[in-house]
Amino acid sequence: MRHRSGIPQWPAALEAARRIRARAGEAINAIGVCGIDSPERARRMLDSGADLIQIYMGLIYEGPGLPASILNALEAHITQGHQSAGVARGLQRLGQQTRLGGNMHAEGGGDQHWRHRAADLGGLLVLAGLIGLLFWFRSRNTPSSDPRPAGVSTSAISVYFCQPGIPRSSSTGPIEALDQALLEANLTIDMAVYGLDLEPVSDALIKVAGKGVRVRIVAESDESDRGQLPRIQASGIPVVLDRRPSLMHDKFTVIDGREVWTGSMNYTSNGVDRNNNNLVRLRSADAARLFTQEFDEMFLEDRFSALSLAAGEPNTVDVGGAPVEILFSPDDHPADRIVTEIEGASSRVDVLAFSHTSEDIAAALLDRMRAGVRVRGVLEADLAAGLGSQFEDLKGSGMDLRLDGNPGLLHHKVIVIDGAAVITGSYNFSRSAETTNDENVTITHSPEAAHAFEAEFDRLYDAGLP
Repeated sequence: MRHRSGIPQWPAALEAARRIRARAGEAINAIGVCGIDSPERARRMLDSGADLIQIYMGLIYEGPGLPASILNALEAHITQGHQSAGVARGLQRLGQQTRLGGNMHAEGGGDQHWRHRAADLGGLLVLAGLIGLLFWFRSRNTPSSDPRPAGVSTSAISVYFCQPGIPRSSSTGPIEALDQALLEANLTIDMAVYGLDLEPVSDALIKVAGKGVRVRIVAESDESDRGQLPRIQASGIPVVLDRRPSLMHDKFTVIDGREVWTGSMNYTSNGVDRNNNNLVRLRSADAARLFTQEFDEMFLEDRFSALSLAAGEPNTVDVGGAPVEILFSPDDHPADRIVTEIEGASSRVDVLAFSHTSEDIAAALLDRMRAGVRVRGVLEADLAAGLGSQFEDLKGSGMDLRLDGNPGLLHHKVIVIDGAAVITGSYNFSRSAETTNDENVTITHSPEAAHAFEAEFDRLYDAGLP
């Protein structure tokens, strides 16, 4: 993942816009810069005091469609009746400066007036898009100097990978990205985690809670007196524990009801710095709604493990054009869907597994291999010879399996199918994950996401032990 130079300066840029507007009043035109890579950030910059915005790195990473998405969102924001003085002022000042669309009004003008001003802003944004197009195409074909796997980032889905041995400060990795998203929360943060000992995460949660963001946490009881959870509770943030013999093994965070962070990564120093893990960001209110329902079931109703209730509604949502199926165990019985996805493979299946004791999933993989599908896997060496592991049986049947070469843990729970779909989440391929633990799974049908996970698989396969 390349480093986005403007992102770290985003909070400072907002504060600078506020100070400039407070000191200069309406005497100058202020242009907001740094980290503007979404419609929401464009709106926040305008509301902070900017008249115009500059997008550069946002174009490179989000593509030339970003200006249009900003325009559409700002126009909808106004025409739907939202009061946003900053957006209105920015659109008005743009009209005064460009003299587009006829006689410009200094103040007021109603919805029709602001729709015209939105069209003016659209012209400027499209021009910016054309200017940035060359840089976007160059960036798509320029090798990254970042030593982490490239991952993928689109307007709706971002994938990050932990890489043991590389200092966190050397590049923008998963924890840096999550921490930034937490600090940008405006309304709510709901976090379901097995363990949490990362100080930057607890710092961010405590900071935004102090500004009025509602923060709620569900955690595993066995981890309640470790890491940062005692500090978080002492700050006044409510934490609900599962208090069951089974594990609250979920790993997801919902921010502002509009995005979800999930994957195999525990929010711990081992999870980030020593173990191979993934973190996936889904920008989707529909996905956030399903995860919030599961969270509320635990936080509000004390329903864990066998008490969990199936959603009773479609659990596949559209995330930026990619169908994403969202499953929770034990209520949704994810193994059935995982087996069905494997059975549909026609060319290749790649597996990264911390624990693999599921006989049903092993049988589906073996069936595909015998049907001529290329099946490969990398498993955590410390568990490959454990009780119930399918490693020896599958390898003895001729499957191309390797043990991981990481001195830490290969903690992924990933299956990539035909370079088109990715299964991941907190769910180990085990009986306990299927029948007793609280777990979450996503099945994402996206060639871009699949390509990122295939690159991670190839890296670990090449470093593995035959």
